[in-house]
Amino acid sequence: MLPFYEYRTDLLRVEKGRGLCFPPHLHISLELLYVESGTMRTFIGDKEYLVHTGDIAFIFPNTVHAYEYGPNGIPAQFSMLIYNDTLSKTLQTLLHDTCPQTPVIRRDAIHPDIVYALHALAAEQENGREEEIITLLVKLIMARATPMLSLAYSDVSGTGLTGEVIDYIVRHYREPLCLEELSRRFGVSRYRISRIFSNVIRTGFHDYVNMLRIGYAQKCLAETDTPILQIAFESGFENQQSFNRVFKQKTGLTPLSYRKKQEQERMNNHETLFNGGRNETSD
Repeated sequence: MLPFYEYRTDLLRVEKGRGLCFPPHLHISLELLYVESGTMRTFIGDKEYLVHTGDIAFIFPNTVHAYEYGPNGIPAQFSMLIYNDTLSKTLQTLLHDTCPQTPVIRRDAIHPDIVYALHALAAEQENGREEEIITLLVKLIMARATPMLSLAYSDVSGTGLTGEVIDYIVRHYREPLCLEELSRRFGVSRYRISRIFSNVIRTGFHDYVNMLRIGYAQKCLAETDTPILQIAFESGFENQQSFNRVFKQKTGLTPLSYRKKQEQERMNNHETLFNGGRNETSD
């Protein structure tokens, strides 16, 4: 799991990556996906889009969305921007009262200002984080993008029960969860909650929760020295045995093997950088 998928309230988050698979979720922020190379399968609301090199997808707040590898299975190179519209009432109104009918802008239709602003926001995150500049750059993106997004006014907050259930699970997946609890919390039948996953999200409730938990565990295994047993509990599993079983089912590796593989890849990357720098110096 990439860090910008955790529930966040900071103004701006810009990340780059290669390959992104994440199950349906939603949040209160504007999210932009810019595919730099390759193709990514993107689900926005109840529709599927193939986002190709140079395309940008706009996901407005409280919109259910998901990501998968493209049809060829090759990971795409992408940039992701998350913006919380806390400063500008104009942006708040635009993002929360409307929704794009055409959420993907194709490469040949993108105004150069949009790409410029995306790069400038990445630099701002790295160097300054001046709130007024960040907001002005996001306004520039939206001003250029709005004519192509085919915005329609929406008087529906979020996405109804589906959005509320997903939002709750994304925030609480590391805690004990079951259909009965969700049924009581949202005042609907267990069967209706189950149908959200089978009909809308196209996966079972337990599979969805486990995907979130394993994604969190992968991040912990790759980036920390936390003991595996502790990671199992922190990810929401009741014991290490079930954690190991589900982890191998989802990744094809045991947690220990996954951690060792990540360590080896870091060592290889470091060695490549070191050798590259040494060769450059010797020239």
